[in-house]
Amino acid sequence: SGSQGGGAMAGGDSRECGVDDGGDGLVRPRGVADGLGCVGAGPAIPAVSALAPEFDAAGASEALAFDGFHVFPAFLAPPQLEALRAAFDARLDPGAGGELDLGCRWSDETAWPFLQVLLDERLLDFLAATCGLPLVALRLELFGKAPGSASAIPWHQDTYTTHTGFAWTPDAAAEGRRPHPVTLWVALDDVSRENGGMEMVRGRHRELLNHLHPSRAAVPEDALSHDEVVEYGMVAGQAGVHHPLAPHRSLPNA
Repeated sequence: SGSQGGGAMAGGDSRECGVDDGGDGLVRPRGVADGLGCVGAGPAIPAVSALAPEFDAAGASEALAFDGFHVFPAFLAPPQLEALRAAFDARLDPGAGGELDLGCRWSDETAWPFLQVLLDERLLDFLAATCGLPLVALRLELFGKAPGSASAIPWHQDTYTTHTGFAWTPDAAAEGRRPHPVTLWVALDDVSRENGGMEMVRGRHRELLNHLHPSRAAVPEDALSHDEVVEYGMVAGQAGVHHPLAPHRSLPNA
């Protein structure tokens, strides 16, 4: 299988994000943007880190700037991986033909295990430095590909202009200006080229390649014909973060 969960992070929004400890040892969201507006506090979340003790964001900023993406070798704590899998299965059943859930709201009970991942200070420090403050967890998207799925997404860049109004200029892209949005991609199963995972092109995130395509929503194949294609493979519980302009595609689950 190739179940995964993806999310988008952005900064510079006027809405507040944070947590509130009511003195009972539980952490509750104080106001997290879901892409349509802020939602109120939901079910209480135990104040235990969802991330592995070995998680370390050191080197991620440099890799993001140089390559356009980075994989965290240790990301989810094992119990949190199981919680995310259960939440994923409650929302989406790839075996029954469901492959996408693009309408997740942070106020939904099944979204809380994913939100808990974002409450680790080690991750928040990295995201805030990259995306700016206040930090907005813009949206949660779930993707699953059962064996034999022919679903694939061609080469493209995530410009974020649809969701946030964030605008890229050729100069801003070429200079690698920050802050900018990122996508955090969490693998709930082992993912590879063979089972519908993603591929990346290293170092082409400082160009507006989408503009070369008639649709302005995809990257022409010939624009990448001389580039090395990198497998964005992960084992379950790992995660990757990529720059919005890093060219990437997903493959069928053969």
